[in-house]
Amino acid sequence: DPVPTEVTRRQGLQQLLLEGFTEDMILDFINMEPDALKRGMAVIEFKASQTFERYRPLVGLIGSIMQLDLDDLFRKASKL
Repeated sequence: DPVPTEVTRRQGLQQLLLEGFTEDMILDFINMEPDALKRGMAVIEFKASQTFERYRPLVGLIGSIMQLDLDDLFRKASKL
């Protein structure tokens, strides 16, 4: 299956939950950023996005820290 370039916020959050990660856990990770401006921008991006884009730097960083296979996560999320 091709990897979707984006999924809806609902699809992304539901798939993250199926993988064992809650929205609060993601926000806790973002809030660990020591730089206030970077942290604020990341929080806004995460909370205000209507879609999650596969190749956004924040998505890649979260996937890396949480050891997620983002291609697989996006494929699964797109089917929800």
